[in-house]
Amino acid sequence: MNVFRALLKSRSGSAGLVLVGLLALSALVSLVWTPYDPTLARPRDGWLLPLSGGHLLGTDRLGRDELSQLLAGARGTLLTALLAATIAAVVGLALALAAVLVPRWIGAAVVQLTDVLIAFPVLLIAMILTAVYGGSTWTVVTAIGVGAGVNLARVARVEAGRVLGTDYVLAAHAAGSGTWRTVRKHLL
Repeated sequence: MNVFRALLKSRSGSAGLVLVGLLALSALVSLVWTPYDPTLARPRDGWLLPLSGGHLLGTDRLGRDELSQLLAGARGTLLTALLAATIAAVVGLALALAAVLVPRWIGAAVVQLTDVLIAFPVLLIAMILTAVYGGSTWTVVTAIGVGAGVNLARVARVEAGRVLGTDYVLAAHAAGSGTWRTVRKHLL
């Protein structure tokens, strides 16, 4: 809840929350209503200006309604972003936990692996995987999620190491708390 309050106090945070809220609202609205079929082409109505011919935002060159396309596109954008963020969180937390909980030599290998993977830009990896495996949404989402997860792993590893050295975690270990219980209760 403190993060939400901090976002509301910040001007850029508030603007970001408004934009994400509008995107989510657009995605929800598109599930039940779009003014026109977003894929239906009407070449006679191509390049209509906004507020003309019954089209609030106008049409594209094929005569498809721009508002309908924006509403329908919001679903895909939101789903893609949520999936990529979920993959990034899973990969990042797994690598971070592996780096701090395993023996030092394995942790050092994980840190070296993340440093090597950080050297490659996420979009470059996405383009290479798309060229190799085909241009599916899943390929791009996975590439972006893994790339962002590697960057998250670096930050999460440092924070996890800091938390594992705190007094309350050491007290939990002294009280007999197991490693995974400590991770679940105090670290995650």
